[in-house]
Amino acid sequence: MLRKRFEPAEIESALTRAHREQLIGPAPERVGHRTVVRVLRVDRIGSEPIVEVIVVAWDPVDAVILPADMITSCVGMAVNDLPGKRFMARVNIHARSSEELFFEGFEVAPDVPHGWLSTL
Repeated sequence: MLRKRFEPAEIESALTRAHREQLIGPAPERVGHRTVVRVLRVDRIGSEPIVEVIVVAWDPVDAVILPADMITSCVGMAVNDLPGKRFMARVNIHARSSEELFFEGFEVAPDVPHGWLSTL
């Protein structure tokens, strides 16, 4: 993808990357891996619900913001039921920045076994 305003060198670079990907497959940062995505909270931008999530295998500390319907459309849950829930999704966990992340195939993660995360 290119921004609306771009330099000609960006087109050349993008075409080179696309050609390379076509010949030898996607670069590691473009491959999705099944991982846990934990919803921290739901918010809104205007009337659009968004979720703040942690992608455990990408960065277990920095949250990422996604449209809530990216999850609800896959799992059939109401937006208000998402906070605190864990999901499995395919995510390109080798992405260099949150802007490069992609998400697909959300499904409800199995429950954490009782006592597994006991307090010390």
